[in-house]
Amino acid sequence: MTKLVPYDIAFLADTAERIRALGRHVITDVIEIGRLLTECKARCGHGNWLPWLEREFGWTDKTAERFMSVSRLAGKSDKLSNLELPVSSLYMLAAPSTSESAREEVITRAESGERLKHAPRSRRSSISMARARFCARPRCCVRASRLTKNSGATSMNVSLL
Repeated sequence: MTKLVPYDIAFLADTAERIRALGRHVITDVIEIGRLLTECKARCGHGNWLPWLEREFGWTDKTAERFMSVSRLAGKSDKLSNLELPVSSLYMLAAPSTSESAREEVITRAESGERLKHAPRSRRSSISMARARFCARPRCCVRASRLTKNSGATSMNVSLL
């Protein structure tokens, strides 16, 4: 492994912060896209939404619903756009099958600075167990996806849902 010199360390730290800032912009954009899609769906009228969605973006209703769910969640939580979560985690967090208690737990952990990312589906962890505790219908926990917390040299597996 090549040893980093001080100016490389400073450059890498600065660049990492810039990338995180761009990531926060992505979250804000996802929220705004969801807001706009919600407005368009309301204006399309019965039978016009899916053809419009396909024609304009080549998207399925499921893709649009993910954006709109994140937008609805952002309307309930002012903190959402400030979190450092991957966009795919936001989609899972906003999914109707995610309990409010599991959402609150993940948001609290992300607010505290915990960095979360997806982990292999084969691993079970603390949030997946928390979701099972809070889930009114255990079957809705089947679609659980995993997140991983990186802290230095150690890694702890957690599940978002």
